[in-house]
Amino acid sequence: MINTDLLKTSVVAWNTSREQKITDDLLSYLTPDLDFAKLKGCDLKKACLSGSSLSTADLRNTDLEGSDITHSSIAGSSFVGANLTACDLSNSEIWGSSFYKATMIGCNFSDIRLSMGSLSQALLQYSDWRGASIADSDISYASLDHANLERTIFSNMKMVGTDMRHATMSGTIFCNVDLRRVRGLDTVQHNGPSEITLSTLEKSDWQIPEYFLRGCGVSEEIIKYINLIARKNQPKTLVSPA
Repeated sequence: MINTDLLKTSVVAWNTSREQKITDDLLSYLTPDLDFAKLKGCDLKKACLSGSSLSTADLRNTDLEGSDITHSSIAGSSFVGANLTACDLSNSEIWGSSFYKATMIGCNFSDIRLSMGSLSQALLQYSDWRGASIADSDISYASLDHANLERTIFSNMKMVGTDMRHATMSGTIFCNVDLRRVRGLDTVQHNGPSEITLSTLEKSDWQIPEYFLRGCGVSEEIIKYINLIARKNQPKTLVSPA
């Protein structure tokens, strides 16, 4: 059986074992069981972890640079402070896991399903989120500059201080998200229309930059209406009588 001891000892040996496709251990080859794995601080650069089950695994401060984690099931695991630069997590299901302060520059997150997670303060520059669905998660103060967010769905997200400078959008959906404190909305590159739901406008107190609204395809008439509501919602200044 391919086990974590081999992974800790030699990534090359682990990858070779998986490549051999041993017939009497085919299930282990296809879906490595890394549930409850203790891999904190290990050097796992370029590990082949595709199809893995990573439930309640400890990968804090682990070096996973360039690893293949595609089509994996990740639940309740910790990647706090881990290095996932240029990792491929596409088509994975991620639930209740923490990537707090992880380095994930250039990661491929395309077509993932991520919920109840934390990517707070993570470095996500130049990452690819095309077709991803992210819900009920915290990406506050994360750096998404130059990220590809085309066809990404953000639902019920916490995005305080999230950096979206020069990100690319098209077909992107923001549902029930407060965008007031998101940085760089006025620098986003719009390659097509995107959707901002009414719940997002309300949660943002109608205070979303006009440039961003236009880029998302919001009409001038609607933008005027949004600005009117935003002005009405501004606190009144009380002037004391002379």
